[in-house]
Amino acid sequence: MTSWNEIYINDHIVDLIESGETKPLGDSDYVLFELPLWQKLERAEDIIRGLPYDHLILAHPERYTVVQRDIHYLDEFIEMGVLLQCNYESITGKYGLGAKKVMKKLLKKKMVSLLSTDCHRPGSTYSKMDEINKKLLKTIKQDYFEELTETNPRIILGI
Repeated sequence: MTSWNEIYINDHIVDLIESGETKPLGDSDYVLFELPLWQKLERAEDIIRGLPYDHLILAHPERYTVVQRDIHYLDEFIEMGVLLQCNYESITGKYGLGAKKVMKKLLKKKMVSLLSTDCHRPGSTYSKMDEINKKLLKTIKQDYFEELTETNPRIILGI
């Protein structure tokens, strides 16, 4: 079975992609990866530096406890060119107050490149999009909202 969602970072990430067991986003060369939610992966930066991919996206950084404790943990990833993708529902507090606060900080600093539903089953996030978009537009301006929700996704997907 092929996975089209985020890839859990590990020493075998290249093998997983090259074998077709998991894939970049759509037909792009953008690799969406995630870190452990509850603990710091000591070798994360080294693994990322060793990846032979030009386009890397870190999934839901606002949900990682290491980022909630210190937002500057993301600085090195960003310096390496890693893009940040936050979950829409984090702005509502679905993943806790810590994730909500960090997402707002990341958005206000324009550190986020994409928004995603993190929806692994139909009928969850999509029914709440009006409420979510209103909350987002209270935090960021319309042009940045469009960049996160339309412009950047189209670039990644090549459409």
